[in-house]
Amino acid sequence: MASVFSSVDLIAVQMPRSAQLDSVVPDAGHVCRLAEATEQLNLGDCPGLRIISPSAEMQAAAHWHIERVIRGGIMSYNPAYMRRMEPTLFKWELLRLGREFDAILFSDLDVELLPSSVNVKAAAREWSSKLPSLIVRANHATHLRFLGFSDITSPFVASVFWVFPPADDALYREGVALLRAPWNGTHGWNLSGTPAQLARRDRSLLPFADDDSGRGRRIDPKFDSGWDQIDCGDLDQGLYLFMLHYRHAAMAHMRGSSAHHIIHFNQNVRKPWTRALHYPAMKTATLAPSDSRAPSSAPSAASRGDDGGTTSTPPIPLVTSSDSTSTLSSCSWENLMRHGYMRAAGLMRLRTGGSATPCENAYHVVAEELRTSFNRTKCCEQFGHKAPVAIPGHQKLSVF
Repeated sequence: MASVFSSVDLIAVQMPRSAQLDSVVPDAGHVCRLAEATEQLNLGDCPGLRIISPSAEMQAAAHWHIERVIRGGIMSYNPAYMRRMEPTLFKWELLRLGREFDAILFSDLDVELLPSSVNVKAAAREWSSKLPSLIVRANHATHLRFLGFSDITSPFVASVFWVFPPADDALYREGVALLRAPWNGTHGWNLSGTPAQLARRDRSLLPFADDDSGRGRRIDPKFDSGWDQIDCGDLDQGLYLFMLHYRHAAMAHMRGSSAHHIIHFNQNVRKPWTRALHYPAMKTATLAPSDSRAPSSAPSAASRGDDGGTTSTPPIPLVTSSDSTSTLSSCSWENLMRHGYMRAAGLMRLRTGGSATPCENAYHVVAEELRTSFNRTKCCEQFGHKAPVAIPGHQKLSVF
């Protein structure tokens, strides 16, 4: 992309992890190389990544809103989930970056942005032809601010979308202020009304301006009765839908077909990388440094912090079977899924060296065990037609 556009940057909106999460000890009955409980940001995994920290104003407003929704008793899922999902509201920070960027493609962490099935040259040609026209619409015609997709759970899904931020921060500040405005489960943000009431007050807000014909799309009536009918209607998806569809008519839908597609692991199953690196143990023992299966480079005890200094990083648990054959040697549905994901993601070919990060080392150990101990062909023959044929829990989406 850098050869097509004047500049391309890689950014991440990030909050420091809670010390409470860092103190979580993984299941003793599992092999845990990396898991949600032990994950760490290591900038070595993503060279050139620039960190965007949410403003103090945004952090306070998001926290206020989450605790208010929990006290109200109507929420997405449960209080613990709501508190864990509080950082999703920080995606709004992208709206204050208009002085630096014409367009931003946002992705959650559970998205494969460049699957092996994508033709990279075709995707680059598509970006060069479609993105400039979208930027023109954003700046000079319809004041387009968001381009996203919907599904059966929400009129706007905040996992993958385009942002076309305005040059000033007025829209950003308006959204932050809205987080402190009154709210309830049916009438939503600033008690402005149910989705059906908002649509009736201004007929021009019925469609998304998603194509040149102006016909747009009607929001599914099943969401009309209240914001509690929308998945995460009290979180990021509700905030963006209200602000950018109902209040500003600045949201559009992706058409659904493009050369550049992505894979979103969105369904309620274990994420494939968790399946690959965190799995039931047999007889367990700590992997000694002299063990031949140990990573070629031990994880560093310190990693670069967000402030440019170093922060202490807990050692990655390296636990394996004490038997001559590892846990990964058995023929099981889980191991077939693990091997399938590792192959599809190119992780079976991963090699580590002196500068390898803990994440690289963790995948390297699993890849080596699968290569030396797991017979995929025989395992597939054993399962026959019941063998898994794809990684479950994902959907394929278009970027444009």
